[in-house]
Parts: sequence; C-alpha cells; structure tokens
Amino acid sequence: MPANYRGVGVTTGCDDDSGGAPWLHADRLYAFPGRPEDVISYYAGAAASAGWELEEDSSATLDGVCWTRIEQGRHLVLDVELRPGGFSPEPVVGTGIAYTVSVGSERDGGAEGCGG
Repeated sequence: MPANYRGVGVTTGCDDDSGGAPWLHADRLYAFPGRPEDVISYYAGAAASAGWELEEDSSATLDGVCWTRIEQGRHLVLDVELRPGGFSPEPVVGTGIAYTVSVGSERDGGAEGCGG
C-alpha cells in the first residue's frame, strides 16, 4: 500500500454510468519497489496457475495487462493497471510504482471483456 494510503483496503463498486450493463468490481491499490515488468511477470504466472486466460487484445505493456475467465457461468475480468489514475491524493511510492488490481463482471455475468 502506498505510504499515504495506510488503512485503505479493497474498494468495491457497481458502476452504471456508461449506458451499458452495470459493472461490479473489487479493486486494490498496491505499491511495489521494483519495476513494472516484475509486476506483469508475477501476475502472468499467478493468473495462469489460477485458470485466467490472457485477453487476446491485451498485450502486457507498461500500462497494464488483462485476463478473463468464466466461473459458474459468469465472465470475469482480472485487470492489473500499472499507471492508475484518478487518485486524490496521488499515491506516494518513493522510487517504486503504484498499481491497481481489479476483478469485475457485468451484473448479469455477461460477456464483457477487457477494455469494456
């Protein structure tokens, strides 16, 4: 957790502002003292061992990477964003990086993929 976000845990929500199906999600902000490539490598291994599949359109970049899977008939999305925006205040991580991990699904379990 970034130094100025002590005590902040997982955030959850149901976003319904796009005109599409409501998006249910849980997100967490992390701080890491290493490189973005190390974060991608870690999650690539962890996601694959848990049955997640790399989204065809999603390539591991310095912005992030995304995986999908179907569980109990629901389409789930696992997104690792390496340049998270919209935080106030901005995360303080010193020489490291801040990143978010999000797991989400359309409310009805529909086939929403990475990138909406």
